[in-house]
Amino acid sequence: MHEVRYVRQHDGVQLSPLTGPNTPTVPLRPLVRERPLALCDESKAEQFVTGGVLWLPPNAREEARNALFRLKDARDVPMDAKIHCRILFSGDARRRSPFLHFSPADAHAFVEECVNLMLNLGGRWFSAWIDQTRYPQQLKLVNGLPFDVNEKHLAGLACFAAIANMQHHEGTTYLLAFDTDRTKIDWGLARLQATHFTRVHSNAVELSSGYVCLLDMADICAYATAQAILAAHGKPNKKAARFLDLAKSMNIQTSEFCYQQRGVGPLERSSTLASDEQEKKS
Repeated sequence: MHEVRYVRQHDGVQLSPLTGPNTPTVPLRPLVRERPLALCDESKAEQFVTGGVLWLPPNAREEARNALFRLKDARDVPMDAKIHCRILFSGDARRRSPFLHFSPADAHAFVEECVNLMLNLGGRWFSAWIDQTRYPQQLKLVNGLPFDVNEKHLAGLACFAAIANMQHHEGTTYLLAFDTDRTKIDWGLARLQATHFTRVHSNAVELSSGYVCLLDMADICAYATAQAILAAHGKPNKKAARFLDLAKSMNIQTSEFCYQQRGVGPLERSSTLASDEQEKKS
C-alpha cells in the first residue's frame, strides 16, 4: 500500500507516492503552465478594414503548430509556406505561390481545415472592422498636428480594437504576437510604425521561428471578417458570400470601430458575424 503525501513546490501542489514512512520525499517536476497566446493580423475588403485575433488556451501552441505541419504535409504544401488568404483566393497570385496546385475549392477546404484544427484545440476568434467611408480623412491627436488618415492607420486601429474585444471576453492574462508592418506613417506627433500601438502593448512577445506560422491563423480571421462584412453590407459578391458560412462556423466575436465627434469618443458595437448579418437583413 502506498502512502501519498502532498508536497508544496513553487506555485503548484505536487503528489509524491511513497513506499514507506522512511522513504525520502521526492517532489514531482512541477508542471509549466503557459499563458494563453493571442495572435493578431489585419486585412481589407474594399472599404472595410479589419483586425483579427486568434486566442489559443494555455499549452495549446505546440499542438497547434504541429497540427498545421501535419495538414501541410497531407496537402503537399511546403512547411515554410505562409498561409495568406489574399494569395490563396486570388487565382493569379495563387498560381505563383506554393499553393499553385490548389483549385479555388481546394483553397476554401484548406482554410476550413485550418479553422477546425484551431477550434478543436479550444481556439476562439475575435475581430474588429472599420468602414473607411464613414471614417474621417484627417485626424488630430492631442498636442499633435493634423494628419491624413490612410488604410494603414485604420489597420492599426482595427487591430487595437480587436485586441480590446478579445480582452473583454478572455481577460488580460495572455501573450500577444502580431504580424508586424514596419512601414512608418505620420500620426501627427511622430512617424511611427503602422502597428506601433500593438508593438508597445505590455503583453507583446516575438514568436520564435518555429511558431511564426500561427500568425497565419490570425490572417484567416481578419480576412474572413472582411469578406463576410462585405457580403453582409456591400453589393452582392460571390467571392465574399462564401465567407459568411466560414465566419459563422468560426463564431467570430466582432465589433465595429466607429468614429464620433470630439467629446463622445469612439464607439464599438459588438456582435457575432452571424447576428450582424441577420441585423442587416431585418
